[in-house]
Formats: sequence, C-alpha cells, structure tokens
Amino acid sequence: MCKRQLSFGFTLVEVMIVVAIVAILSTIAIPSYASHVQKTRLMQAKAYLNEIRQEAAKLRLTTKDGKYPIDKDDLEKYYSAYKHAEYSHYFEFEFQDEGKTLITKPKGKEKGGGNNYDGFVTVDMVTGKFTYTCVKYKSACKTLEQTDTKNKKAS
Repeated sequence: MCKRQLSFGFTLVEVMIVVAIVAILSTIAIPSYASHVQKTRLMQAKAYLNEIRQEAAKLRLTTKDGKYPIDKDDLEKYYSAYKHAEYSHYFEFEFQDEGKTLITKPKGKEKGGGNNYDGFVTVDMVTGKFTYTCVKYKSACKTLEQTDTKNKKAS
C-alpha cells in the first residue's frame, strides 16, 4: 500500500502570480501617492506664504518707509509663520524683487531635508497672486491652479 504524503503551502506558480499582482498595483499606487504628497506640501507652502504676506502687509503699514521685508533677518524678527516653516524639513524661503516676491524652495538632502518635495510656490506680495512650479508631479500644480481659479471665481 502506497501512502500519500500531504503537503501544505503554495506552489511556485501561485507565489509568482501574487508577486506580479503586487508589482502591478505598486506601479499604479506609488506615483499617485507621491503626487498627493507633493500637492499637500505645496498647499502647506502656500499657507505659510499667505500668512507671511498678510503679516508683511500689516508691518508695511506700521513702518515709516512702507517697504516690504527684503531678507531672512526681517522674516525671523517679525513673522511667526516663518519661524514655524523654517523648522519644516521641506522648504526654505527666498526674496526677490526687493521683497515684492517671496518663493519657497525645496530643501535638499545636504540641508537636512532629504525629501521628495520638488515644487516651488511663488507669491507676489503686492497682488497676492500665487504661482506653482512642479518638476516631477505636474498634476499637483495643475490641481492647485484649478482650485485657485475656482476660488477666485466664487469670490
């Protein structure tokens, strides 16, 4: 009489099918997730810029010369939003046009950031207009621009 040996587990084909399914799902999910992370960081940068712009307008009204802040020293002295944002590992600020334009720039790995954030948000301190620039995930910038356009039409 021949005894059959019972075996438990998965065959190689079954394991290969599962690995293939996981690979296909990850190729779809990872870029989508990264795009959402990018959009969130751009929205965070916009919020900081908006708060700094509002604080700059108040400060500009209280100073004798009526000038905008033009460097990081002015930001550090007067803006709580800047102090909070500087602790972020995602971006740093840069002034242009004698303080009339403020840009968030991604921090690189050499500066302790080590992140996937590759977008720039620019605000015109005079008009309050935001512009977005995305290097990798351009859909995040398009979504934010569309949201800004809808909000502008609604108000």
